[in-house]
Amino acid sequence: KHLQLLDLSSNLFTEYPEVINECTTLLQVDLSSNRIYKIPDSINKLTKLAKLNLSYNNLTVIPSLKDMENLRTISLKDNLIHTFTAGSKSLQYIYLSDNRISEFEDELPNLRTLEVAKNPLTSVYFKENFMNFLTTLNLSKANLTIVPSIIWKKFIKLRKLELNENNLTQISEAIENL
Repeated sequence: KHLQLLDLSSNLFTEYPEVINECTTLLQVDLSSNRIYKIPDSINKLTKLAKLNLSYNNLTVIPSLKDMENLRTISLKDNLIHTFTAGSKSLQYIYLSDNRISEFEDELPNLRTLEVAKNPLTSVYFKENFMNFLTTLNLSKANLTIVPSIIWKKFIKLRKLELNENNLTQISEAIENL
């Protein structure tokens, strides 16, 4: 009843081991580099969890993480995810690179880093009160033809913006606001 960190990375799991969800003292879980294809809704039992690494699996869908009020970091790199809506307003760092996401829309007021590189993104929508603290945004290697104007107007804390290898033909003069 005292376990705080559990590393099960680089194993041969094909199913998420639900017994983990009974370890309610966990702060960090690493299940990266397995073959997991589905995460159960019961993951929300891990209400103290701050960091979750599910990178390099076979995930296609992520359940709502609405009850994970302490979740700060989630890494889902190199999966098969088509859509992602966290549901957790506490998230500060999201790593979604190298998936199959074509559209991104979420309300994440505390987000500091968002990486969605190497996805077939055609559009990105950010709500008005979205990401007041965002400092790093990686939208590289996608299919964007336009950069959402809210990036130039509202992301005043942005320090790193990666837009390389897209289909952009122009950039707004409002870039000077950053």
